[in-house]
Amino acid sequence: MKISINIIFLFFGFFGFAQSNNSIGIEAGLYKNNNRLYGSGSPEKFFPINGNTAYFSVPFEHHWTSKNSIILKPSILSNNDLFWVQRMSDGSDYRVKSKLNYLRFSASFSRKLGNPDRFYGLIKIGVGVGTFIKGTYDLNEYDIINNSFVSKNTIDRNNNKLRLEEFFSEGAIGGGVKLNKKFDIQLTLNYLTGFGNLNTNSEVPFESLKEYSMVNPHSFRSNFYGVNVSIIFNFHNLKL
Repeated sequence: MKISINIIFLFFGFFGFAQSNNSIGIEAGLYKNNNRLYGSGSPEKFFPINGNTAYFSVPFEHHWTSKNSIILKPSILSNNDLFWVQRMSDGSDYRVKSKLNYLRFSASFSRKLGNPDRFYGLIKIGVGVGTFIKGTYDLNEYDIINNSFVSKNTIDRNNNKLRLEEFFSEGAIGGGVKLNKKFDIQLTLNYLTGFGNLNTNSEVPFESLKEYSMVNPHSFRSNFYGVNVSIIFNFHNLKL
């Protein structure tokens, strides 16, 4: 009986904590993918890559003052890349355009500037870890005129020679508007950058490309910047 009473008090205590201190949001944006670091040559001058990648997150925010908070969030953000390989059997060149999907978890400090109950500035900075889920890549012949299609391939964790986990830093600067007691809307300029390269050597990054070799030295690293829009729902104005 005593255990049951403690559980009830714990439940209502947590529920009260959630209502009085926290908010949850939906965050989406478009990031410019800038993770391509080439040693020599520039394949993009022949085959421009669309470096934009969509971003989606569900941030959970704990407020300890009206202006300061900690944000915990899962997010989805994909790495796009472009590099050249050479088939070792005949020396022919191929372009590889890849998309690596990462599930990311981060913790950030957030500071509001100005009046948090009306219009305010916003600064965020934090760190996180991402884990590779799955991906795809296109393999195309080196043909500037026709750019003939060869194959589309799936990348799973067993077909990936890159690091499966990645630590990164992220931050944002922007502003927000408190629409009413329950909702805020925020617009920010964001960045995310990995602490290190995802590849550990100069080999081709995927197992299914074992018949190919890299044409140029190539480093894979997450490095993004873009614009995010967030809609925030504040729990602390809910009624029991």
